[in-house]
Amino acid sequence: MKTHDIIVFDSLFGNIFLKPIAFLLKIKKYLFNKQAGSFPEPKTILICKFKGMGSIIQSTPLIKSLRNNFPNARLVYLSTSANKTLLDKIDILDEVLTLNDSTLLNLIKGLYYLIIKLKELQIDYYYDLEVYSNFSAFTTSISGAKIKSGFYTQKSSFRKSLYHNAVQFEPGISVNELHIKLTKFRTLHEDAHTEKNSLYCFKSDIDYPGRLFQKLGITSKRADNWDLEYILINPNTSDLRIERRWPKENFIVLIEKICHEFPEVKIILTGNRQEIEYTTGIVTKINPYFRNNVVSAAGKITLDEFSSLLEHSLLFITNDTGPMHLAFSLNIRTLALFGPCNPEFYEIPFQTKIYYKRVTCSPCVHTTLLPPCWGNNVCMKSISMEEVFKEASECLAKNNLQVKTATF
Repeated sequence: MKTHDIIVFDSLFGNIFLKPIAFLLKIKKYLFNKQAGSFPEPKTILICKFKGMGSIIQSTPLIKSLRNNFPNARLVYLSTSANKTLLDKIDILDEVLTLNDSTLLNLIKGLYYLIIKLKELQIDYYYDLEVYSNFSAFTTSISGAKIKSGFYTQKSSFRKSLYHNAVQFEPGISVNELHIKLTKFRTLHEDAHTEKNSLYCFKSDIDYPGRLFQKLGITSKRADNWDLEYILINPNTSDLRIERRWPKENFIVLIEKICHEFPEVKIILTGNRQEIEYTTGIVTKINPYFRNNVVSAAGKITLDEFSSLLEHSLLFITNDTGPMHLAFSLNIRTLALFGPCNPEFYEIPFQTKIYYKRVTCSPCVHTTLLPPCWGNNVCMKSISMEEVFKEASECLAKNNLQVKTATF
């Protein structure tokens, strides 16, 4: 399902099913005023985050904290099928449950089997990390979990009735702090403590991507490509908020300038299968004189192969999207371009340089379902190509790469 279809479906789902359920639960609490009692150490804990590769990566400190506090508990993660490959790499999880949301029919059919599975798990603690999803809140409410924790906003205050521990989402607080708030509940085990943890490191199983270079048609002087110097550029972003894209024209000029100043450096553009056309469109518009130094890997590599490329790259330049968070977890030298989202929402590694222009409507991603700029993303357009190139050239120069002195 496309993001627009998901938003429409979720809104209807909330009005038809979730609000009546929340109203009935509110009456039940008022009439019976039953307080949740204390429970022994949990046997099963479930974390739910359906959407966003980056959001899942940002939830890994919570996973680590729960594992440290409850080493004997069964730790389960619920997400969509698209995120299974990523979640399977987190070895401190005991089980990964997925829901196929590719079509509405698959979603409804999958929900039926999911409800049965959730009942079988006999969940003690359920953490719903979705902030805006009515569907996720509904899944939480029917899970049968003894303690349910989740977020609500001013516009969705009715969701407070669905959770034992309802935390108001505040965009000014980091995601790590919000997750800590979610776990601070009086029924938690007395010995449990929550603290800030680092991101889980999604290190690749591939030692060096030499064969991957051959797969992408990249060669160097050595047959094994051990002398290859390259940077990665991700010009894409998911359609959850397409306005996070830095202008295509800026990427084209930036790539040409890097190719001119550092002719020995290869540039690899990344993206998934849905982003092949957009990424290829950038490559085709690059000056033919520099095009041999640029290759698109969009849709051609696996997640593990991408991680390997990240680990051995000189630099990663990216919009605010999932691959950026993967680079955060690996502490890769990164130039991160922010606009609709405030970078203060995340714990930024010291190897990362942030570009963010605080315009009047930014950050909008945490406050509105639709961007107030309607595509005219001034927040991203305000980041100049010159300032990004300046930092990129300084980074490459530190790697003893020869800089051409000719004017571009």
